[in-house]
Amino acid sequence: MIVNITFFGVYQKQIKGKDKLFERWRKQKWCIANFYLWIATFFSVNIYRLIFCQLFRLEIMSVKVSRPQPFLRPLLIFGFIKFLVFNFPLLITNFLGISILEWGNQCYMTMLESTILSFLTLLLMIWEYFLKEYLIVRENIQLSMKNLENIDEHVHLKNEDEDGGKFSSFGGRKKKVNPGFDDNFFGQTSSGFLLSR
Repeated sequence: MIVNITFFGVYQKQIKGKDKLFERWRKQKWCIANFYLWIATFFSVNIYRLIFCQLFRLEIMSVKVSRPQPFLRPLLIFGFIKFLVFNFPLLITNFLGISILEWGNQCYMTMLESTILSFLTLLLMIWEYFLKEYLIVRENIQLSMKNLENIDEHVHLKNEDEDGGKFSSFGGRKKKVNPGFDDNFFGQTSSGFLLSR
């Protein structure tokens, strides 16, 4: 609980109000943003990871930030602190219990399961630390990739237009295709080249 409350104080000082893009997202999703923060404070700091897990690509689980590393640093640090404070003493207790109890005992099996889960948690935290660059994609990178795709499509259409367009036959007549033209044809919409009337 002390670790969670400390995380809440660090969040208020180092995260809140520091990133303009995050502040815009937080104001738009103020209810869920406060829910993540309070549930992390009263239950577990690890629950705050839901804010960027991108589960089902939901907007409420896809936080937008312009600088991911300053946003993630407190969460990663307090995750390791929580492991040292809670899981490390638990591992020592489990090792002692496993060495004393016999196989088949209910406490033995519970301690064995707890030990396995603690090691898996540590492995996930190490994996998360070394791949922290990919946990949150920069919003400006996403926009840049989208702009590049639009530019590439525009150049392709322009080259087709300079070549005089393409021709296709329909009903025995040849009709010129207008690049980029979008219209309903027999009740269907196409995103490519369509026949113009």
